[in-house]
Amino acid sequence: IKFNAEIHAPDNIAEAKRLLDQAKLQITQESYQLSYQSAKQALVQSEKATAIAENSERERQKAEAEAEQTAQAKDIIFKLDEQLNNKEIIERISQLANTDYQSVLTHYKKAKKAEKQENYPEVLTQGQRGLTRLKSAINTADSVEEKEKKLKDPGPDQVLSSVIGVRQKGGESLSRVNRG
Repeated sequence: IKFNAEIHAPDNIAEAKRLLDQAKLQITQESYQLSYQSAKQALVQSEKATAIAENSERERQKAEAEAEQTAQAKDIIFKLDEQLNNKEIIERISQLANTDYQSVLTHYKKAKKAEKQENYPEVLTQGQRGLTRLKSAINTADSVEEKEKKLKDPGPDQVLSSVIGVRQKGGESLSRVNRG
């Protein structure tokens, strides 16, 4: 039976079965006209059951999709809350990637507002944008920290290139002095 019609429209299915059994009995009694009428009524009941079941299944699937979307929206808000409550991350990105940090906050506020309005597609959109900007901010902060570390503690390659650079500049200076 299509779309769980026995679950969603049990009365219609029971009536269709009763009418079909009645039609079979009427055939054995050679009441063909009555049998035809009973079979037609059984078909009508079966079509009603199918329509009820299809509608019920659509509603069930819609409710499941909405529940899934709501869960995803709450999850994305949770992830943003978790990251924005991490003092170490916030301190780093607010200082080293402030533009991205401000964008994260903007998307977070929009997501929270949409959540209050139960606009879960918008929560997902703004929340995902916020997480993307947060990831970008963290990457930017990591890059800035790495560059700062290289400036403070140059490796052997940087020292060598600095010495070569000084020698070249010094050589130019000496040659200018000797000419002049």
